[in-house]
Amino acid sequence: MAVFAVARRSGGGGRGFPWFWVVFPLTMLAVAASTMFWAGFGPDTFDVFGGPGHDHFFFWNLATTAWPILALLGAALSVRVWHKGRR
Repeated sequence: MAVFAVARRSGGGGRGFPWFWVVFPLTMLAVAASTMFWAGFGPDTFDVFGGPGHDHFFFWNLATTAWPILALLGAALSVRVWHKGRR
């Protein structure tokens, strides 16, 4: 996606790399992951990490904390790079 945007903007006098097209899709992935974890898909739903030696609740707490923070930071960064690219 970013390669297409760079190729399209390079002939038209673009002012640099279009960071919005990198940040925005990653932000949407973070939003999807955070809503998945907050919707009730927890450590009992998917046994991703295997047997009894793994601490499912550590990964669950990490995911329910990290994904919403990454989604909010990504949204703020998307707005910032969008406005910067529009100037």
